[in-house]
Amino acid sequence: MPTYTKSQITPLKNNYNGATPDPGYISGWKLTVARLASGLSISLDIRNLLNRFSVHEQITRLVCVEGWRRSRGGLV
Repeated sequence: MPTYTKSQITPLKNNYNGATPDPGYISGWKLTVARLASGLSISLDIRNLLNRFSVHEQITRLVCVEGWRRSRGGLV
């Protein structure tokens, strides 16, 4: 998959009425991973995620294609 530099990208409109939220916006979010092989579940907030895992940035091209069609009474 090709990747791009920041100078090659165009501005992206976000879904927050044009204002990108600050980090405080996600302070209450949690990621819960259940049904681990150990039988346990783990719940991580953004601080836990940033402390446990390194940040990796990758710029790729996103192409959204909507092409639903109906075939034999169902969606294909």
